[in-house]
Amino acid sequence: MIADQQTGKTQGVINPFLFKVFNRLETLSWEKEFQPQREQALSHCLQPYLKSQLESRLNPLPEEIDLAKLYLYADYVPNDGQPPLIEKLRNSPSEDLSDQEPLWVELIGQSYMDVLEVMAKGPAEDSLNIYLRSLGDGSEYWVSAESFGLEPKVGQILFTR
Repeated sequence: MIADQQTGKTQGVINPFLFKVFNRLETLSWEKEFQPQREQALSHCLQPYLKSQLESRLNPLPEEIDLAKLYLYADYVPNDGQPPLIEKLRNSPSEDLSDQEPLWVELIGQSYMDVLEVMAKGPAEDSLNIYLRSLGDGSEYWVSAESFGLEPKVGQILFTR
């Protein structure tokens, strides 16, 4: 479960198979030969905090660290010829993978970060759905508001994967 830092309310439940995949990616990222790449990827994402640490002692929010890790797991391409972590996981033989975990590996490998604008909410009888438009490529989506854990408002901008 993910808890809101200010209210302590639960925002959602992480699928246990997805959680296992994230744990496997985290473990791979700490392998000795990948540690320099891990540091490079995370410092790239958290660069504003690294620069300001000496001046104002700002620390990233836990959610920002989580997004940086998602970038490391799914988007970062090492500059030393190693495959990305998601590829390493996809190609590593593991007898203890469940039937569901390879599905999550594929979904993570195909996902991407985007900035979305909440355009509308569903009609009164369908108020659990919201209409989103990507500010990146203009794609439009109807999604369940429940997946956000909070109630987004029309005009709100969301940074999401």
